[in-house]
Amino acid sequence: MSGIGRELARQFATNGFDLIVAAEDDAIVSAACELEGLGAQVVAEQVDLSSGDGVDQLCRRIDAEGGPWTRPR
Repeated sequence: MSGIGRELARQFATNGFDLIVAAEDDAIVSAACELEGLGAQVVAEQVDLSSGDGVDQLCRRIDAEGGPWTRPR
């Protein structure tokens, strides 16, 4: 997780939102720890979103976590 996506996640975390974050590499775990340090509840999912299977995996994880994931704390 890097670039604009990481910065947006930081902004959401510092403004009271919990997050589900996804990235293809294992750096997503350290990114999630950083975001948790900002006070957010963070679920990290290492997944390749360029494949249909990866998108399905992320959707299953979102469903499993419940939510709502769009409201501020």
